[in-house]
Amino acid sequence: MRNAYYFFLVVVALALVSVFWIYARNIISKTATPVACTMEAKLCSDGSFVVRTGPDCRFAECPVSTTPSSTLIVPGYATDTVTIASGQTGELNGVEITVNSIGADSRCPVDVKCVWAGTLVVSVTLTDSARAEIRNLILNKPPYVFNGHQISIIAVTPERESTKDVKQDEYRITFRVVK
Repeated sequence: MRNAYYFFLVVVALALVSVFWIYARNIISKTATPVACTMEAKLCSDGSFVVRTGPDCRFAECPVSTTPSSTLIVPGYATDTVTIASGQTGELNGVEITVNSIGADSRCPVDVKCVWAGTLVVSVTLTDSARAEIRNLILNKPPYVFNGHQISIIAVTPERESTKDVKQDEYRITFRVVK
């Protein structure tokens, strides 16, 4: 009789532990932290846009361009944009932009959930017919006014990943220049 009593207690204890485990697992899955993506579309170097795929905020791959071009036509911007690699110079609307170096890159990696989108600092030399100036431009900040031109960074590739560093020569910075 006593063995049956202990057997009954063990069965009841196992049942209670199972119910508690299932209940806790359901509560944890329902209260998971929601994902907030920083951008809904990414500007590719060929001027096209790609959207996010899946629940982890990753972008679809950009199409591979077979013809290199330094001037990029972005929908809605007509021809006011130019994409320049680090160490190179591009010209748009009478302004030459030389990308001297990439400074702090605190953009949120695509494989991490961030509460802040981050930013990127780019050292550039701006030159027109009247003057030249070295300046730090910052992604996602208001345009800098240089001799009557508004100059801003509108896109940066490649996206950051938490497991891989971006080398200086891999960056492509898309500037918008409006007179």
